[in-house]
Amino acid sequence: MLIHSATLAEATPLIEALGLQKVYQKPYLLYQGPSHKLVISGIGALHSASALGWALATDPQDVLNIGYAAGQKVGTLYNIHKVIDRCSDKVYHLTPSSALPNATCETYPRPLHTPIKNLADMEASAVVVTTRRFGRRCHILKVVSDRFDPDLAPKDDRLIRLHISEILSLL
Repeated sequence: MLIHSATLAEATPLIEALGLQKVYQKPYLLYQGPSHKLVISGIGALHSASALGWALATDPQDVLNIGYAAGQKVGTLYNIHKVIDRCSDKVYHLTPSSALPNATCETYPRPLHTPIKNLADMEASAVVVTTRRFGRRCHILKVVSDRFDPDLAPKDDRLIRLHISEILSLL
């Protein structure tokens, strides 16, 4: 499975838990272990699509995106079962989870400062579109990092680390 995160902070708990080793620095950070790869794209849809395209072109496999999103319940881990791209208004349906609460994630081109009822991020729709172009399935997990105030979002891995055992059980 290919794991994708936008930032090193979001990815570090998985890199450590899975014992992944860095195999590429450029064009994107890529870590690898016996049964998993992890690519770090940078924030935003363009970066995510580019990094996933690069990683999937040589080794097509299912993708698990793990990252932060704005929402109401800071620290909560959600399985994303529906993604709405707010640039195109396209809607993508993913597999619901029986193990985690399910949520809808809306993807925006910039951090959202106005609260909405769903989660908001900057990568999910690109993950879905890119993964599907390669004929693979994707799963998206989001931890709520802030209540629509990006200045208060953590820049470290502590919120992901709180859920590392749950995340590992889903791999």
